[in-house]
Amino acid sequence: KKIAEMANQAKSNFFSFMSHELRTPLNSILGFTQLLVADSSLQEEQRKNLKIVHRSGEQLLTLINDILAISRLEAGLMTLNERQFDLHRLLGFIKDILEVKAQAKNLQLILEWSSNLPQYIYADEVKLRHILLHLVSNAIKLTETGIITLRAIQTLVLDENSENITLHFEVENTGSEIKNEFISRLLFNPFQSTLNANFNDFIDLNWSICHEFIRVMGGELIAHSGVGNGSIFSFDINVKVDRKRENTDPELTSKKYQGQENLCTQSLAVMPGAWIKELYYAAAQCSDRQLQSLIEKIPSEHSSLAQALKDLVENFQFDVILELTNPYVYK
Repeated sequence: KKIAEMANQAKSNFFSFMSHELRTPLNSILGFTQLLVADSSLQEEQRKNLKIVHRSGEQLLTLINDILAISRLEAGLMTLNERQFDLHRLLGFIKDILEVKAQAKNLQLILEWSSNLPQYIYADEVKLRHILLHLVSNAIKLTETGIITLRAIQTLVLDENSENITLHFEVENTGSEIKNEFISRLLFNPFQSTLNANFNDFIDLNWSICHEFIRVMGGELIAHSGVGNGSIFSFDINVKVDRKRENTDPELTSKKYQGQENLCTQSLAVMPGAWIKELYYAAAQCSDRQLQSLIEKIPSEHSSLAQALKDLVENFQFDVILELTNPYVYK
């Protein structure tokens, strides 16, 4: 048993290492195609071909990230990266990014949240965004006609001044229904489907990843049949709320860049000019390693800036970094 456990650990470590190494050349493919598509001198046919390359690269990246996430989970390396963020904005982002996908199937995507849902919370935004994006995207796949509803509800608070609260999220669709005999067996095993045949086409590693992400955040993913046809996927997580910002003027916290809290050109002013220029050229070369190395040089008192830039790098948003640094390079 001990030898088997050691072999399993070695396998997980190997996958984790290889997945990271595979991302490196893919960074250049995705980054440069993103920059080339914006070149106005390209012919339409060239731009179309570049978009195909970019989409194919994104699909490969998804598979690599899934393998990396699974290997990190198995190796016990998955940790929470909690920070303050705007929950209302995140929910709006989920709706905006997937509404076009729903409309393409003539479906209605509805976002509902309780009146007492806090706007600013401390939690792992990246993991929560991944979970909600997958659950809503999957609901769209399973639904041919009708409505998909994303709900967020504050369900538990010790007192009105308490920072610790429980949030309940659920995604309901009016499409295919999970049969009752399979609900109790819904383990989201990454290598074996336990769902009924209608769901087999939609099972992938993301189910297992979402399930484990929710567990890391202190919750459990539950699936059950909706009213009539359809299904509901729900989970609860414990978070901390930042009550000091609940009455903040929304204009003062407007989004500068999608998904990045208060990140703007002025945010970089805390760093030396030479560092900002290096950041610009690293982004122009789509070099995530150089960018990560530069981000590590940001002092700990500016950890929010470091995290925001790290998120941009991990999401291959090199164009945003170029836009942020451009005023410093070309004054």
